[in-house]
Amino acid sequence: MPSPSEEHSADAPRASPEDDRAAVGVLDRFWDEYGRSVGADASGAELLPTRLARACAYALGVDGAGLSVLESDFRVPLGASSDMASHAERLQFTQGEGPCLDAVSEGHDVAAGAADLRRRWPQFADALFSETSYRAVITMPLSVTNSTRGALDLFFVDEARLGTLRLADTAHVSAAIVRALRDADALDRPVAQSEWTDEFIPGWLTGAAANHRRVVWFAVGMTMARFDVSGPDALALLRAYAYGHGDVLDEVAAALVEGRLHLKEIQN
Repeated sequence: MPSPSEEHSADAPRASPEDDRAAVGVLDRFWDEYGRSVGADASGAELLPTRLARACAYALGVDGAGLSVLESDFRVPLGASSDMASHAERLQFTQGEGPCLDAVSEGHDVAAGAADLRRRWPQFADALFSETSYRAVITMPLSVTNSTRGALDLFFVDEARLGTLRLADTAHVSAAIVRALRDADALDRPVAQSEWTDEFIPGWLTGAAANHRRVVWFAVGMTMARFDVSGPDALALLRAYAYGHGDVLDEVAAALVEGRLHLKEIQN
């Protein structure tokens, strides 16, 4: 695992000496908190993203942080700093809109307070404001590997914090997270997640959140077969049902796969 001083590299943005000194302090807090979480629970690589998200939230002083990647334009959560941050990710995926999706597709950071959230992503904003305490979001796209795109979401209860968070600090912490994931990918033996794929994938991509999201794939396939529709149309049907019933898409998919919800109810 790289030390804080090693983060001043091509992966981290260069800034003024004053900015660099401040960033080192943030990275010290980041790695200290990460080290404490590893010491408290020495479980396997699947918990790496959750540890990184918690260390990120602690170091930057934000109210929540979440990590995700895109697999064939399908958002897969890796880990979050809290249950509320995890729920905010599920809401964004359920609505099919939000700053994370835009940041990854456009390739740049997206910052939004309450008014911007309502204007740009009204359905997501309604769900976020009614089901969480968050009122602002910053999302940074991550290039985890040459073929894997990801994102770091930062959530705020007080939107005034958007103007006080140093962008240099968020950039350096993002670079540290990417470095940690890359190092784990290179050093740890990949595991075959045979339930989903015959290919070997990084251990950090086999956590509970990622596996739970992949259930949606099964539900989409079931819906495609039942109604003879395309994948995007099947996903849209499931999203519409979840939205209409005040539920998150992940739980609707799990109910379908487990037989607690029948496909004939999706179009009703």
